[in-house]
Amino acid sequence: MKKKAKRTVPLPAAAQAGVVLACALAAVVLTSLAGISERPTRIWRGFYTLLIRQDRVRAGALEKVAHALGPGVVSERTATVSYWSFTGVQTIPVDLIDTRIDPSDPRHDRVMDDLPGYFRRPGPGGGRSIVYVPALRVPVVDFLSIAAVLGLPWQGTWSLEEFDPIEFLVSAACLLALAALLAHPSGKGGRERLFLAGAGTLLWIPFLLPGGIARLSLSLLLLAAWFPAVQSLVEFHGWDKKLLREARRPIVMFLAAAGGGFVLLVPGSGFSAAAVVSYAGSAAGSVLLVVAMALLWGKAHRPRRRRKVFDPVPIVKTTDAPHHPRPASFVLPFAAVLVVATIGILRSVPLPTPVAVPGARDFSWESLSRLSRENRAEGLPDVSDLAAHEAYQETLAFGRPWGLPRRDERVYVREFSTNPGTGTIVPVMRRVKVFDAEWLAAAFRNPPAGSIEALLVSQRRPMEVAVRGQTRDLLRELPVALMVLFVFSAWFAL
Repeated sequence: MKKKAKRTVPLPAAAQAGVVLACALAAVVLTSLAGISERPTRIWRGFYTLLIRQDRVRAGALEKVAHALGPGVVSERTATVSYWSFTGVQTIPVDLIDTRIDPSDPRHDRVMDDLPGYFRRPGPGGGRSIVYVPALRVPVVDFLSIAAVLGLPWQGTWSLEEFDPIEFLVSAACLLALAALLAHPSGKGGRERLFLAGAGTLLWIPFLLPGGIARLSLSLLLLAAWFPAVQSLVEFHGWDKKLLREARRPIVMFLAAAGGGFVLLVPGSGFSAAAVVSYAGSAAGSVLLVVAMALLWGKAHRPRRRRKVFDPVPIVKTTDAPHHPRPASFVLPFAAVLVVATIGILRSVPLPTPVAVPGARDFSWESLSRLSRENRAEGLPDVSDLAAHEAYQETLAFGRPWGLPRRDERVYVREFSTNPGTGTIVPVMRRVKVFDAEWLAAAFRNPPAGSIEALLVSQRRPMEVAVRGQTRDLLRELPVALMVLFVFSAWFAL
């Protein structure tokens, strides 16, 4: 039996391939796990949203969760509200408002009525408590920290909006299934294709952690566009000029999918800068994986085997048929996106959600005035309401009505003094408060950690706060994601 010619890998080539592979892993880890930029979130910029059912939570659970997650957690125990105590302005926790100030008390204004809505939502089992967790770590790490305190989230005991384990597992399984279909072991290099497809899939798994159909669509699209280049590399078991010429089309397809899919999916998915960085890291890791294998295999050349005599053999059809993706590989991405979208819609819960207001770009008097004029019949207190509440509590003793102050508004009180010359009583207007730019900056500059002000200011612009679910966003993203997959799938099939 003749032995197959073996190929030796030079040590310098192996070292170069190892360095490039390490760069590929570093690109993914630094952009998706290490957090070189701010963490991607679904609702509040810079904060994860945690829901806890009241009837399934033991006494003191909120305090234990806040202690496990570190400083900066915003809950009804940490958030405070100011009130006039007849000797000055003091603060109390949000959960003690009704016990300290009677609802009929004039100091109990509309902000005190609606502020608990940030932390309590009605529902079965006594409703749900809402906690806002600073996005300092990967959401799966915070998920595990919460599970260590509250246990596993069986039967909806609690949930973290930025990490749904069921949605993540389904997304990861669909991505792995697509890789297996693209690289099914038939023909030449089946095992190598499976290995490279699996390795390329693992580079996209961290990108799927925050969830969402936009991330899943991009992962499926880029994996399908990346695989033709891998297939060419495997067929030649190395690279040469012919491979470089034939790889032009796969490279163009990959770049077009990376750019086209990103441009079409980003406007509807609310991608942040952190999501862009994570996306670029996984795409760069996929490219570097191909470069590492090309360096490892080197040029496509095998030693020629010596033949002693000519052995005539009949001409038969080769068994190495060209590799073609199975039809299921075109159906799977659409089915995966529909399944994940269905999971998101079924598990959607109405939550306090910031909504951008046209013209409100900074925390100035003009922006707050525009925000206060918005119709917020079902909204929660926003930055303009908090400013109005602070001004009301500071000037309640002087008779100023509730409302957002005007720029440079002054509050006067009438006093009477005796004219020493004539002995008559003269009325005098004394200024007790000025609502100028300095007052506004002091109200929202460096808000204390764990406060509502910290949650609102972290959005970087004044936002209207409405109670809504994520179904609307999912239904807006779904047609765009399906259209992008359809367009590129039709192109890849040509």
